[in-house]
This record gives sequence, C-alpha cells and structure tokens, in this order.
Amino acid sequence: MREINLEPKIQNQITVQRPVTPDLRIPNPGKVQDVMALIVTYRCNAKCRSCSNMSGPRRKERMPLDEMLNYIDQGADTGTITTVTFTGGEPFLLYEDLLVATRHARGRGLQTRCLTNGFWGAEPNALEIAQRFQEAGLDMLVISYDDYHAEFVEPGAIREAYRAARQAGLPVLFYVVYERGSRITIENLPEVIGLEPGELNIQGRTLVPVGRSAGKVSEDELAYVDDYFEKSYEGPCPFVLHQPSFKPDGQVQACCGVTNEMSNRLIIGQAREEHLITLLKRGQDDALLTWLELEGPHQVLKFAREHNPELKLPRRYSNICHACRYVYNPEVQAVLSDHIQEKLPALALKRLLTQG
Repeated sequence: MREINLEPKIQNQITVQRPVTPDLRIPNPGKVQDVMALIVTYRCNAKCRSCSNMSGPRRKERMPLDEMLNYIDQGADTGTITTVTFTGGEPFLLYEDLLVATRHARGRGLQTRCLTNGFWGAEPNALEIAQRFQEAGLDMLVISYDDYHAEFVEPGAIREAYRAARQAGLPVLFYVVYERGSRITIENLPEVIGLEPGELNIQGRTLVPVGRSAGKVSEDELAYVDDYFEKSYEGPCPFVLHQPSFKPDGQVQACCGVTNEMSNRLIIGQAREEHLITLLKRGQDDALLTWLELEGPHQVLKFAREHNPELKLPRRYSNICHACRYVYNPEVQAVLSDHIQEKLPALALKRLLTQG
C-alpha cells in the first residue's frame, strides 16, 4: 500500500482576496461552544450508505489551501468561534494541506479537530502521520467507525490508527452511527476493533435518513434517541448559527446542513465574497433560523401542525437533525410562509433576553 506523502506543501502566496472584516463582532447568547466546520473535500476512499453529503471516490470537489486559511482567519475574527473541525469526505486525503491549516488555526488561537475514517492506520507510517498532526497542534482526532464504514475499512486499520494517535499523544474520540439492528454499537466497538473495554472515548449518533440513506432506511429501521436518552430534539438547536459549515466551494451553511438536499434555506452566503461575521449576522436576521436556534425544530413543527392538522409528520424523531429535516418539508414550509409573521414578536423578545 502506498505511503501517505508527509512532505509539507509550501504555498508562498495566498491568492484569495480576503473579505473585509466588519467592525462589529456577532452577539452570542453563550449557551454553546461555537465551532466552525471546514468540509475540505467530498472525495473519500469510502462510499458509506450513511453519508449525508454523498462523498465517495469519484467526487472531485476540494477546498484549496489558501481558502482554508482564509476561512480560519474569518472564524478567528468573530471572537466567538473557538474550534475548527476539518471534515469531508476524507480529510486525510489532503494530509499535507491539513498540517498547514492545523498550524495556522492554532496560531490564531483556535482549537482543532479532524474527522477521519481511519484508513491510514493500515499504512506502515501510521505513527509518523499521527506524530506530524500532534506536532502541528491538533487537539483531537475523531474516528468514524460503524457498520457503514466497516464495509470499506478493516477493523485492524482502525485499531492501529487509534494506537498510533495515542502513542503520539493525540486524544481520540470515536463516532458510531447506528440504526436498529446495527452490528457495531457503542457497547461492542472495543471488541470489534480488538481493544480493551473502557479504553475508548465513544459517542453514538442515530442515523438521519438523508443523503445516500434517504429513501433506503424506513422509519421502523431508525434508532430513536428517546429509546436511549431524553428527547433532546424537543429543545433549542445547539448547532444552527453556532456551528457554521463551509463547503468546498465557499458556500456557508448555518449548521452542518443535513437537510440541505431539500432546501437552500440553510445557506447564509458565500465566504469568498463576504466575511463570516456578516454571514452570521444575516443568519440571525432570518426568522426561521432564529426560531430553530432559540426554540428548536420540534416547536416549529408543533406550530405548523397547529395551523394545519392534516400535516403528516412522524410521531418521534431519531435526533434533532431528523426533526429539522421535516421543517424543510414543502408542506411545512408552505404553512410557515403563511404564518411565521405571527411568531416574530416573541422571537425578537427571546433574542433580546438571551443576549442579556
């Protein structure tokens, strides 16, 4: 297997014209830690059935290094963004650029995380790969592994990626996406990849049927968050306007945007043309995004059903993003178009109260 090239890529000149930084920073209610995500590529060595953005080996879109650095600067300028997450696709396919971007983010005082499917754990220089990231200042490595990723990455590669990261001094978090009947679970992941129980830091995420899984997973096959935890989807959304996501082409979504296949309402602008501060302020002027932030999708759907009892909506949702998917259902959008003005005074008052 070919080794990943560890020679850093040098760029002596930034070619992207940086948007002018607005004078005012964005207000922040302070309820969440603000994180920006850079979707650095849609290319991936895997083609997982769970992938919300349809990444795969044939995708070519990628974010140039100079634009990565530009967007990191914009995030640091906000005064509220604390962390940059590099995601994809498979970010490690842009390994050299990621080292430069990670160093730059740390130089701007931001924490850094990188998501990966761990394929590089099978490389003979896996330890060196992890050490270079640790030296660049990466704060956390996040490895996604579940039934969907296991179709493309062997458990041994995941085990060795973990061991290399820990030996290099990198904290590791595992993401496990699951549905009903999933073979790989939070409980048995250590056994699956050959590590000791209790050794791993693991987070479970219920599958949202969007992207490649849309229409292929029935409501009965989903795992529901209230089977395991409290109904967290009934509260305010902690992500929208607090975790903006940059696409490879520079478009910025108000959150990770799993519903973007259904609507462009989550796009708040183009970071190649306007500064992130301007885009986030625009998002805060959007009534629906503000409603999602302050009260969450469950309250939006409750409002829509009150105005149209004939709406066909699920009894419950796999998680808050699954609920948000139905907010962008055309029938729900039609109700909101007719009645959202009724909600504006209450939202304006709640916004003032949350800002102190």
